[in-house]
Amino acid sequence: MEEVYQIKSEDYDKLKIVKTIEETDASEGFLFVLTSYKFNDKRGAIITSFNSTSLSNDQYGFVNIHLGHNEYLDLYNTFKHLEKMSPEDDEHFLRKFNDRLIVDVNNQAEVLYFTLWVDYHNRHTFTTTKWDRAFKKYQKFVEQE
Repeated sequence: MEEVYQIKSEDYDKLKIVKTIEETDASEGFLFVLTSYKFNDKRGAIITSFNSTSLSNDQYGFVNIHLGHNEYLDLYNTFKHLEKMSPEDDEHFLRKFNDRLIVDVNNQAEVLYFTLWVDYHNRHTFTTTKWDRAFKKYQKFVEQE
Protein backbone atom coordinates (compact mmCIF):
# COMPACT_ATOMS: atom_id res chain seq x y z
CA MET A 1 0.00 0.00 0.00
CA GLU A 2 2.97 2.33 -0.15
CA GLU A 3 1.67 3.64 -3.48
CA VAL A 4 -1.26 5.24 -1.64
CA TYR A 5 1.17 7.26 0.46
CA GLN A 6 3.23 8.39 -2.52
CA ILE A 7 1.12 11.36 -3.56
CA LYS A 8 2.39 13.26 -6.60
CA SER A 9 3.79 16.75 -6.21
CA GLU A 10 3.12 17.49 -9.89
CA ASP A 11 -0.15 16.71 -11.63
CA TYR A 12 -2.65 15.00 -9.27
CA ASP A 13 -3.78 11.68 -7.84
CA LYS A 14 -7.38 10.48 -7.79
CA LEU A 15 -8.87 8.82 -4.70
CA LYS A 16 -12.43 7.58 -4.31
CA ILE A 17 -13.74 5.80 -1.20
CA VAL A 18 -16.99 4.28 0.04
CA LYS A 19 -17.84 2.70 3.40
CA THR A 20 -18.65 -0.94 2.77
CA ILE A 21 -19.41 -1.99 6.35
CA GLU A 22 -19.75 0.00 9.54
CA GLU A 23 -20.43 -1.93 12.74
CA THR A 24 -20.62 -0.40 16.22
CA ASP A 25 -20.99 -2.04 19.59
CA ALA A 26 -20.94 0.91 21.99
CA SER A 27 -21.50 -1.18 25.11
CA GLU A 28 -18.44 -3.30 24.34
CA GLY A 29 -16.41 -0.38 22.96
CA PHE A 30 -15.87 -1.75 19.42
CA LEU A 31 -16.13 -0.12 16.00
CA PHE A 32 -15.33 -1.75 12.67
CA VAL A 33 -15.30 0.02 9.32
CA LEU A 34 -14.45 -1.58 6.00
CA THR A 35 -13.77 1.12 3.41
CA SER A 36 -13.38 0.31 -0.27
CA TYR A 37 -11.03 2.53 -2.23
CA LYS A 38 -9.83 3.33 -5.72
CA PHE A 39 -6.54 5.21 -5.89
CA ASN A 40 -5.57 6.01 -9.48
CA ASP A 41 -5.59 2.49 -11.01
CA LYS A 42 -5.26 0.60 -7.67
CA ARG A 43 -8.18 -0.96 -5.81
CA GLY A 44 -8.53 -2.38 -2.35
CA ALA A 45 -9.99 -2.07 1.13
CA ILE A 46 -9.02 -0.49 4.41
CA ILE A 47 -10.03 -2.12 7.67
CA THR A 48 -10.40 0.30 10.58
CA SER A 49 -10.65 -1.51 13.88
CA PHE A 50 -11.39 0.54 16.98
CA ASN A 51 -11.72 -0.78 20.51
CA SER A 52 -11.82 0.34 24.07
CA THR A 53 -8.65 -0.46 25.96
CA SER A 54 -10.20 -0.09 29.41
CA LEU A 55 -13.16 -1.73 31.15
CA SER A 56 -14.78 1.67 31.70
CA ASN A 57 -14.56 2.41 27.92
CA ASP A 58 -12.72 5.69 28.52
CA GLN A 59 -9.47 4.79 26.71
CA TYR A 60 -9.38 3.78 23.08
CA GLY A 61 -7.09 2.51 20.37
CA PHE A 62 -7.57 1.99 16.67
CA VAL A 63 -5.66 0.53 13.78
CA ASN A 64 -5.92 0.67 10.01
CA ILE A 65 -5.02 -2.31 7.85
CA HIS A 66 -4.73 -1.82 4.11
CA LEU A 67 -5.53 -4.71 1.79
CA GLY A 68 -4.86 -4.56 -1.92
CA HIS A 69 -7.50 -5.94 -4.27
CA ASN A 70 -6.05 -9.47 -4.39
CA GLU A 71 -5.52 -9.53 -0.62
CA TYR A 72 -9.16 -8.58 -0.04
CA LEU A 73 -10.28 -11.28 -2.49
CA ASP A 74 -8.12 -13.79 -0.59
CA LEU A 75 -9.62 -12.70 2.74
CA TYR A 76 -13.15 -13.12 1.39
CA ASN A 77 -12.32 -16.52 -0.11
CA THR A 78 -10.74 -17.69 3.16
CA PHE A 79 -14.02 -17.01 4.96
CA LYS A 80 -15.98 -18.82 2.23
CA HIS A 81 -13.64 -21.82 2.31
CA LEU A 82 -14.03 -22.24 6.08
CA GLU A 83 -17.79 -21.74 5.77
CA LYS A 84 -18.00 -24.71 3.36
CA MET A 85 -16.35 -26.89 6.01
CA SER A 86 -19.55 -26.46 8.10
CA PRO A 87 -18.49 -26.12 11.74
CA GLU A 88 -20.72 -27.89 14.21
CA ASP A 89 -22.71 -26.06 16.90
CA ASP A 90 -20.40 -24.06 19.24
CA GLU A 91 -17.40 -24.88 17.03
CA HIS A 92 -14.92 -22.40 15.50
CA PHE A 93 -12.72 -22.92 12.45
CA LEU A 94 -9.81 -20.50 12.55
CA ARG A 95 -7.10 -19.65 10.05
CA LYS A 96 -4.32 -17.11 10.30
CA PHE A 97 -4.68 -14.85 7.27
CA ASN A 98 -1.56 -12.74 7.82
CA ASP A 99 0.44 -11.29 10.72
CA ARG A 100 -2.48 -9.02 11.68
CA LEU A 101 -5.68 -10.89 10.79
CA ILE A 102 -7.22 -14.17 11.89
CA VAL A 103 -10.32 -15.54 10.17
CA ASP A 104 -12.85 -17.32 12.39
CA VAL A 105 -15.97 -19.08 11.09
CA ASN A 106 -18.18 -20.18 13.93
CA ASN A 107 -21.52 -21.82 14.49
CA GLN A 108 -23.74 -20.37 17.20
CA ALA A 109 -27.07 -22.16 17.66
CA GLU A 110 -27.02 -23.47 14.07
CA VAL A 111 -26.24 -20.00 12.60
CA LEU A 112 -22.85 -19.39 10.98
CA TYR A 113 -20.96 -16.19 11.73
CA PHE A 114 -17.74 -14.73 10.38
CA THR A 115 -15.41 -13.20 12.94
CA LEU A 116 -12.33 -11.19 12.05
CA TRP A 117 -9.64 -10.93 14.71
CA VAL A 118 -7.47 -7.85 14.22
CA ASP A 119 -4.05 -7.71 15.89
CA TYR A 120 -5.12 -10.53 18.26
CA HIS A 121 -7.14 -8.22 20.54
CA ASN A 122 -9.93 -6.74 18.40
CA ARG A 123 -12.77 -9.05 17.44
CA HIS A 124 -15.51 -8.19 14.94
CA THR A 125 -18.35 -10.59 14.12
CA PHE A 126 -20.68 -10.48 11.10
CA THR A 127 -23.47 -12.56 9.73
CA THR A 128 -22.43 -14.39 6.59
CA THR A 129 -25.05 -12.48 4.58
CA LYS A 130 -23.69 -9.12 5.78
CA TRP A 131 -20.15 -10.12 4.76
CA ASP A 132 -21.40 -11.32 1.35
CA ARG A 133 -23.37 -8.08 0.78
CA ALA A 134 -20.27 -6.06 1.64
CA PHE A 135 -18.21 -8.05 -0.86
CA LYS A 136 -20.80 -7.48 -3.59
CA LYS A 137 -20.82 -3.76 -2.77
CA TYR A 138 -17.01 -3.75 -3.01
CA GLN A 139 -17.07 -5.52 -6.38
CA LYS A 140 -19.64 -3.09 -7.78
CA PHE A 141 -17.63 -0.10 -6.51
CA VAL A 142 -14.26 -1.17 -7.88
CA GLU A 143 -15.72 -2.12 -11.27
CA GLN A 144 -17.28 1.34 -11.77
CA GLU A 145 -15.36 3.81 -13.86
